Amino acid sequence: MRDVKIILKLMKWRNSDFCESALCRLLVVGVNIMSSAQVADAQIERQVIKILSVYFPAGRRKIEIGSRLVEDLYVDSIGFVEIAMMLNEAFSMEMPEAGVARWMTVADICFLVEKHQNINVRNALS
Repeated sequence: MRDVKIILKLMKWRNSDFCESALCRLLVVGVNIMSSAQVADAQIERQVIKILSVYFPAGRRKIEIGSRLVEDLYVDSIGFVEIAMMLNEAFSMEMPEAGVARWMTVADICFLVEKHQNINVRNALS
């Protein structure tokens, strides 16, 4: 909540005389970059959860970012492979086996997808 208040203040300052300073402009640019990265991360989270909800049969518990794959969602070894294949196809990427082996929660899956999306963007820019 504190971060939201700071962002709102910076957004107000952007349109004021105070924002003529280089420091203020730098802060506003940083906030804009951070907020767009957070939006992208939230979109990836929603996509991953949507893909997982298609994979799991009806009647399973609600899939959340903190859901544990084995304990809460009962994913077995074949399930990990199938989920990785679905994500590879959905995000047009190849998940590394070592990264998939470290998945414990839905958040771990999202982190790996986000990491590889960022790597793909950097490779495209270079």
